[in-house]
Amino acid sequence: MDPGPEGKGGALRVTVAWAGPQGGCEVPVEVPAGACLRDALAAARAPAGSGHFGVFNRERPLEWPLRDGDRVEVYRALKVDPKEARRLRAKARV
Repeated sequence: MDPGPEGKGGALRVTVAWAGPQGGCEVPVEVPAGACLRDALAAARAPAGSGHFGVFNRERPLEWPLRDGDRVEVYRALKVDPKEARRLRAKARV
């Protein structure tokens, strides 16, 4: 019997990704069908980060329903505004 869109046995297979000081981490997890973003984060034991999360590079609420194959992401706060970082690099080259 074909497992269908929910994956094997009604479980969803998703990847949870986050970046840390020592580099990035990707953890494949299985969550039950009907699971939300919060469930995947808990299954992967992902850090809370900045409190911003998403699926495939789009910010989503923790209650966002997942689909098989989704990539759940934990976003961290920027330490420096990107425009300011470019200004500082340009100033250092002069």
